[in-house]
Amino acid sequence: MVISSPAPVVGSAAWLELLHAEVCWSLAKEDVRCLVIKGPSIAQWLYVDDGERASVDVDVLVPPEEWDRTVEKLTSRGFIATHEGSREGETAPHSMEFHREDEELGRHSIDLHRYFPGIELPASDAFEVLWAETVADVQAGVPVWFPSLRARALVVGLHAARSPGVRRTLDDLTRMAEWADTNGWEPVVSLARGLEALPALRAGLELLPDGPAVVERAGLSNVTVTPEWALMSHHAGRTALRLEELREAPWHQRPGQVARWVVPSPTMMRIRDPRASEGAWGLTRAYGVRLGQGLRQLPTAIRAVHDARRR
Repeated sequence: MVISSPAPVVGSAAWLELLHAEVCWSLAKEDVRCLVIKGPSIAQWLYVDDGERASVDVDVLVPPEEWDRTVEKLTSRGFIATHEGSREGETAPHSMEFHREDEELGRHSIDLHRYFPGIELPASDAFEVLWAETVADVQAGVPVWFPSLRARALVVGLHAARSPGVRRTLDDLTRMAEWADTNGWEPVVSLARGLEALPALRAGLELLPDGPAVVERAGLSNVTVTPEWALMSHHAGRTALRLEELREAPWHQRPGQVARWVVPSPTMMRIRDPRASEGAWGLTRAYGVRLGQGLRQLPTAIRAVHDARRR
């Protein structure tokens, strides 16, 4: 009798622990420092029960000067860049996502970070600040490195500002604020100040139901939230963020940016719209749909940018 094994479950904690271990072990073999910035570092800190906070991917931060070697190592182990074939500027500049096509090895993805959004200190300097106070842990028998508790608190706040409306993110933020109220906000705020991350941290904390009170307790009432983070934390949408980015860009760069946004690469179109894979006509139709959606969203986006700059 042949017994078939089921494919690994996407939310499997065991598979994710193995993947964390594999990534950290393989990079350590290359003398690349690797910091686990979310996932188990948050779950083991803010949640009591195992499995109470499920993850779907592995988030790690590496020094930007080790980026190329890290990508090469992951590729050699069978990981594929999810957006391979896209043009520069079409994907998030702070990270790259990898996945494996072999489902027998798990279907989780790796989100490889070269810096963490919200931290404005140069990426290399920021990594050294975070690495200076890491905490050792173990995943699947392999040594891994977590941020300090105050650094984890900062990561939770910054991530919330980028992901408003996500239930798990708000749960993390609520628990983090309770921890900081008990243990003191000054260490978190001091780290955020040194990493030049105060505006994004305030934007994240304002998402709490009692956001203004939390901001006051944290001593951030005098911190100004930048238009970019005001838009992000209010879920203004991609078009509004693009407009704000365009306002900040030098004049000579603006035509190229507009061209990339209006006509993304065919690879990116196929990722965003399944119809783009239906031959030349499907791709043309997908471009037309995208342009129409952008034009319809433009008035709302302009108002959002205007409101963000008035806050």
